[in-house]
Amino acid sequence: MTDPGRHAGDSSFVSVVVGAGAVGLSAAVVLADFGDVVVIEATTPSDEPPTRWGFSARTVALHGASRALLDSFGRWAALDAHPIRGMHVWEVDGTAAIRFSDPGGLAWVVDNAVLEGELHAQAIACGVRVVRPATVQSIESGDSKAGWTVSYTARDTGAAEKVEADLVVGADGAASTVATLFDVKRERVGRAQWAIATIAKSAERHGDVAHQRFNRDGPVATLPLGDPHLSSVIWSADRERHLALRSLDAAAFSSALSDAMESLMTVADVDRRFAFPLIPAYVRTTTPANRVVLVGDAARTLHPLAGQGLNLGLEDVLGLREVLVKGAPSSAWGRYADDRRARSRFMLTFLSGLLETYRGQGPFTRLLRNIGVRAIDSSPRVKAQLVREAMGLGPLGQVGLS
Repeated sequence: MTDPGRHAGDSSFVSVVVGAGAVGLSAAVVLADFGDVVVIEATTPSDEPPTRWGFSARTVALHGASRALLDSFGRWAALDAHPIRGMHVWEVDGTAAIRFSDPGGLAWVVDNAVLEGELHAQAIACGVRVVRPATVQSIESGDSKAGWTVSYTARDTGAAEKVEADLVVGADGAASTVATLFDVKRERVGRAQWAIATIAKSAERHGDVAHQRFNRDGPVATLPLGDPHLSSVIWSADRERHLALRSLDAAAFSSALSDAMESLMTVADVDRRFAFPLIPAYVRTTTPANRVVLVGDAARTLHPLAGQGLNLGLEDVLGLREVLVKGAPSSAWGRYADDRRARSRFMLTFLSGLLETYRGQGPFTRLLRNIGVRAIDSSPRVKAQLVREAMGLGPLGQVGLS
C-alpha cells in the first residue's frame, strides 16, 4: 500500500466498512477516531428470537485482548459476559486430560446478538452512519483526493448511492463482496467439517467450566453461560456423523451429548439446533489494493475448536488502529499485511494439525498423545503460557500489532 492522498486524522478522511458484524462494527468504532465512517451491510438486523432460555444459539468466547478492546469502547459492562474459570480437554480414546483454571477468567462468554447490539449502539454514538440493507455494487478508483468510489444500492428503495472513501474495510464474511470485487482467492487448509450449535440444559451445575472432548471425527465443546445449568454447545464432525446427529430428535441428541460428555454433564434438554459448514481457509492477501483491507472472516475462517475466530478478527482491528496511529505509511501497511497473513496461516495450520493428530487411531499414536497430554498437564509453566497465548497476550497474539 502507498500513502493515502488524505491522511487518517484529516477532517475530510472517510472510511467505508462493508459488513456490520462484530468485527465490522468494532472497526467502525476505531475508525471514527480518524474521520467519518460509513458502514454498509447487506442484511437487516436479525429478528430471530432467542432460545427459550433467553440466549441466542451463537455465543462467542472472548479472550483478554478482545476484552480490553471492547472495554476501551465503554461497552464491556453491558455485555453481561460470563467468565470461563476452568477448562477440561480430553479425548475419547485417551487416558489423560489437560485442565486449565484461572479464578479471574480464562475467557468470557458473550451472546453474539448482545455483542452486535452494543457495538451498533457505540458506532452510532461515535457518529458512524450505518446503511442497511444495502448491496455494494462496485468499488472503483476515486478522484485525486479520495482513493475509492463505493457504489451501493439501498435494497428497500432500490436507490443507487455512492460514497467517496479514503479507506475501504471488507468485514463482510467468508463470502466477502469486497474480496470478490478485487478477485482475492482463498486458500483451503485442512479438511472441511460441519457443526451443530445449540444451548443445552444439564442436571449438574457447570461450575464456570468449559469442556472439549476430541472424538474420532471431530471435537464437541461446551461453554458455560450465566445460568449455572445452561451451556452453549458446538459439535463438529465429518459429514456422515454430522448428518446422523442432525437426524436425531431433541431427546436422542441430548442423550448423545451426555454420552460425549461422559460423566461431566447429564443433558436434560437442548434447544433449537443450527447447522453450518466449517471450511478453514485464508486469503492470499489481506490488502488486495491500495487502502483496501480485509478483516475477520473476510480474511480467514477457522475451525471453532479453539474459539479464536472472532478474537483474530478483533486482532485485525487492533492492527488496523496501529497502522492509522502511525499515519498509515506504506511500510506500516506492508508489515500489517504480512503479519496478519502469517498469523492466519499459523492458526489454520496449528488447528488443522491438532485435528489430524486426534484423528490418528493407531496404538503408538494414542500412546504418544497421552504422554504429551500428561507432560503438558503436569507443567504449570507450559499451561500458563498456553493460557496467555489463548488470551491473545502472548508473543503469537501480538503478531500484526507491531
